Amino acid sequence: MTRGEVGLFGKSREIRPDRIDTVIGRETKCSGTIEVSGALRIEGQVEGTVCGEGDVTVGEAASVEANIQGRNITIAGRVKGNVEARGRLELMPTAHMEGDIMVAKLMISPGAHFAGKSTMKAEEDTSSIKRAEEKTNRSKDSTKLTSESKPSAATPPASNAKNKKNQ
Repeated sequence: MTRGEVGLFGKSREIRPDRIDTVIGRETKCSGTIEVSGALRIEGQVEGTVCGEGDVTVGEAASVEANIQGRNITIAGRVKGNVEARGRLELMPTAHMEGDIMVAKLMISPGAHFAGKSTMKAEEDTSSIKRAEEKTNRSKDSTKLTSESKPSAATPPASNAKNKKNQ
């Protein structure tokens, strides 16, 4: 559900990625692909893939065997799988993380366990696509200018043409 859509009992609501919209409870077991547009809190067991547009929190009692993607990710429980955070990954003192991570910011608390490879990347924001498009446009413009400013082999430079007339 996105901004302006009608929710339960005809009430419209806005999904915000910084507010927890979905909770997987302690007694819940999920397997497969979980896609959420808001924030997600996992307290139960999950196997498969977790894709969140907002924040993802893995609670202290949670057990997750899945690749996780999200904006900011906080892990206090057990995770076995790769994690990609567009923003920050925080491993709490009770975290047990096995897998590779790709993050913009990384915080590991004393007592947390991490086994895997970490890759740091630039923090993504909503303007990153716009910056990439602008860079592509600038690249095209500079290529165009460069090719127009170079004389072609078939056309002699203007200074050589003047020299031939004067001879």
